[in-house]
Amino acid sequence: KLEGILEKQAEATPIGIRLDGDNSMDVPGMTAAQLPSRNITAEAWVSLDEGIRWGSIIGYYQDNGDYEKGWLLGYNEKNFVLSVSNESKLYTITSRTAFEKDKWYHVVGTYDGRRQRLYVDGELQAESTTQSGPIDYPPKGVLALGAYEDENEYYPLTGLLERTSLWHQALSTK
Repeated sequence: KLEGILEKQAEATPIGIRLDGDNSMDVPGMTAAQLPSRNITAEAWVSLDEGIRWGSIIGYYQDNGDYEKGWLLGYNEKNFVLSVSNESKLYTITSRTAFEKDKWYHVVGTYDGRRQRLYVDGELQAESTTQSGPIDYPPKGVLALGAYEDENEYYPLTGLLERTSLWHQALSTK
């Protein structure tokens, strides 16, 4: 459960991988069939040097205008975001609280086929029931860590990334 994860991780000081805008990580050979189809939790410890319009911590997606498929746990210029697609439309929720540069955050996004939730440091920051159904994946994609990366775009994270996890279930705080 999410609560147990938060308690254990709060006891440790994160030591992350430095991402300087020139590097990111992909999981080679990952296909949409191997990823969660409905129930998903993506989580990471992250410290950002800066916000950007299209920032991603972890995700598997393709976004070309009206063609929007997949999901991402990320950020924009000021806040953390969670985006999930079904039926070729990306639904994005945004944290209420703005992040501070160079500060560590535990960011968690969940989707259970009915509800998106975005947590920052254990606090529910955003929630939506606007969409329902399975995640709509692109036929080809990249599971990218530390970059917004799709077929024609690449926007790398600058900061520190640590303990990124992907679960085939929507974890809860209970």
